[in-house]
Amino acid sequence: AWAAHGLGRYPGPATVAALQQGAQDPEPQVRREVYESLAMLGDRAGLSTLMNAANRDPSLALRRLAEDSATLLIQNERGLADTSTQIALLQSGSTEQRIEAARQLGRSRDWKALQPLLHLATAGPQSLRIAAISALGQLGDQRAVKKLIEIAIEESGEIRYQSISALASLKDESSVEPLQGLLDEQDSRTRVYAIRALYWVGGPQVPDIVSTGLSDPNESVRVEVLLGLNRLEPEARTPLLLEALKDASPTLRAEATRLLGQQAGKATIAPLLEALGDSDALVRLTAADALASLGEEQAIPILEKLLSRTREEDERALYQRALDSLSP
Repeated sequence: AWAAHGLGRYPGPATVAALQQGAQDPEPQVRREVYESLAMLGDRAGLSTLMNAANRDPSLALRRLAEDSATLLIQNERGLADTSTQIALLQSGSTEQRIEAARQLGRSRDWKALQPLLHLATAGPQSLRIAAISALGQLGDQRAVKKLIEIAIEESGEIRYQSISALASLKDESSVEPLQGLLDEQDSRTRVYAIRALYWVGGPQVPDIVSTGLSDPNESVRVEVLLGLNRLEPEARTPLLLEALKDASPTLRAEATRLLGQQAGKATIAPLLEALGDSDALVRLTAADALASLGEEQAIPILEKLLSRTREEDERALYQRALDSLSP
């Protein structure tokens, strides 16, 4: 869902194709973000997907959203309405018109939209507040950061999550410290969003901050730390990956092993060799594949031992494939 939301900000054929594929996702929240992003892009190539969803989506609410998104896509293709008209609708239109006006104003990049959106973000029905907060993230005006930080700290639930997302979009380093504070919240979803936003905002202190998430009791938070590593420089990733290799979850250890295998340098070899002795087969096989890809011949005697004592045929075949790749 987050990926679909983000793609709405990057026009192009590859983006539309990815969103069209995402329209088949079984999760309603993902499809919701896909339909909204297709509308935001204003690319007629996405119209058939929206029209199909308007007729066939299992959710009545999402069928209506897809239909509205198709209408909005055509409007976007023709060009945005003027800011003054949208501000008027934002202040006095129906709920649907106000939500749509907020979306239009967010995409306008017009500084005159800032104050009306800030006002709506702080009071009123939740659906309108969420629309205004999302628009502030799109608007790109850093003057919204202070208010968004206040909302993220003081509110809870969807309002808070949307505020964190907006701060991520604005990428203002003044939000790093407040986002760090949210890592102490009891709500695990808040911690996930905060980790994600910290990666988006960036800054020299972010690697140290997100590393604390690797000791979080909730696995989804620890997963989020690994998912964002591609936003860091390679030298900043390695310490986090080495820490993740100790995780209680074999799935996380395997993913850390895979990512470590993509790092260049001698510092990665010893941990990968050690991962061949992991108690979980997925981790061992991931390490074997990584070492084979790196052409690391030190793995040969360890792989031969694994091959000799492993009974599972599928696992043995994968060890043999790694050995064949490494053998002269």
